[in-house]
Amino acid sequence: MGTLLEKLNLEALVFSLTRASSIPLAVQDRESRPIVDSRALLGDFSYPFQITDSLAFEGTLLAFIRAFYRSEDEKPRAQEALSLLKALLLRQLATEHRLAELSSENLLNRQELELFYEVSAALTSVFDVKQICHVILNKLIHTLGVERVSIMLLDKERQELSIFASQGMPEHLVDAIRVKVGEGAAGRVVLEGKPILVENVDAAPALKMKHNRKFKTKSFLSVPLLSVHSEDSREKVIGVINLTDKVSEETFTQRDVELASALASQASVAIQNSRLFNNLAEAHRELQEKSRTILEIQERLIHSEKLWALGVLAASVAHEVNNPIASVSTYAQLLQMGISDGEKVTKYAKIIEDNTKHIGRIVGQLLDFARQDEPKKNNEEVNMLIRDTLVFTEHYLTRFKRVRVVTELSPDLPLVLIDKGQIQQVLVNLIMNAAQAMSEGGVLTLQTAFVSAPDWTGYRVVPAPEGNPLQGTFVQISVRDTGIGISEEGLKKIFQPFFTTKERGKGTGLGLSISQSIIERHGGFIAVESQVGVGTCFRVLLPVEVRN
Repeated sequence: MGTLLEKLNLEALVFSLTRASSIPLAVQDRESRPIVDSRALLGDFSYPFQITDSLAFEGTLLAFIRAFYRSEDEKPRAQEALSLLKALLLRQLATEHRLAELSSENLLNRQELELFYEVSAALTSVFDVKQICHVILNKLIHTLGVERVSIMLLDKERQELSIFASQGMPEHLVDAIRVKVGEGAAGRVVLEGKPILVENVDAAPALKMKHNRKFKTKSFLSVPLLSVHSEDSREKVIGVINLTDKVSEETFTQRDVELASALASQASVAIQNSRLFNNLAEAHRELQEKSRTILEIQERLIHSEKLWALGVLAASVAHEVNNPIASVSTYAQLLQMGISDGEKVTKYAKIIEDNTKHIGRIVGQLLDFARQDEPKKNNEEVNMLIRDTLVFTEHYLTRFKRVRVVTELSPDLPLVLIDKGQIQQVLVNLIMNAAQAMSEGGVLTLQTAFVSAPDWTGYRVVPAPEGNPLQGTFVQISVRDTGIGISEEGLKKIFQPFFTTKERGKGTGLGLSISQSIIERHGGFIAVESQVGVGTCFRVLLPVEVRN
């Protein structure tokens, strides 16, 4: 069986599927040693999740196949790509196995075997149905020595055959021919699911052969294209191959039937593979279009949530800015009174300057937060980002008189590749939530750390990591409060859109859902741990990925 797998062009198949789906795939032997891995094609091995399936043929385990993905959004596409890879491999294995049987039974000579292996190799990496049909037609013409050959595909809804590809036939005839199931030789083949050989069409009036006056010879051969999905031979037919006009002007033989049927079997597998492949490619295109739409909606939601937070923060900032403005106004009036004491003038001017800078810093940070730029990732320092965020959130926090803010920022953290505005939005949401959970007072702690293989014990993690520990290193941001906590039932829904434990009008219910989306789009994770009456801790993990 191992040699059977070696005959397949695995690299061409795996790479073609990856190009169509953007999902990396791999085939490994029974000892999990790599045979082919399309992550090499993409130049990226940093996929945190994978789906694994076994590849067995006739009860023998041949290999393991894997699909890799980055997020829960990609998981359905990864499952579909893996299922398609398995289906294609099993079909090709069945074809190779049948060829091996024919060879061992001496039903095919060496030249014929070479032909079938040549066709099999050619069709392994071809997924265009027209191209597949023309490969088969060329081989039939040269192998059986015919001048006219066509492939007709079945429209199951109309119960009608029409010519999909042909050689040696006039164009007007190709367009004109339509055959109902049960009519003529081709229609009977669909009905019965087995080949029909007509030695002389004139002597077979029951077949009611159309266009028989156009034939050079009177012998006609029609073989079915059979699907591998159905046990019922009549349901298995997806089309037929018709052959006529042998160059030698001889009638078709039983040997011709066997050769044409064997090539038809290969054609059937290739055509069905092509349809599956094209369905995957089309699904991928539709998914990309839907993803673009979803991303646009997410961007609007992110901005909408930011505007809500901005409104709350702006009200706090406006109240806080009133104090330095009043101070500036007072000392400006004193200076206007013409004070001659140089020392006092210098002192008052310094007070005005300091308060003006203070106002500028607050307003500047708020404007930075409010700015709606295109999402753009840069190398950023997380500790500085937290300090900047506290500049304009501290005025919001003053509404909670007994809330104390503590920062425990680890020095010498590596840079992370992030969109500063979006990660800042996550921090603002977590800080505001923490403060609102401590209406009676408490401690809000912001911590940073450099971690690898994080321990998830006790945490609800989104997206849920498959396996523990995670691969790679992260900068971790923890936002911990000593507030009222979240119930177990609440934790199950905490990241769902519009879920909130706050009073009506105190929030949109989108903050954590949007925060999760932002972190996931950065290739990171957000986790929550909470105990009612004790407090809550959110951990944000951002992968260490620096752009040169």
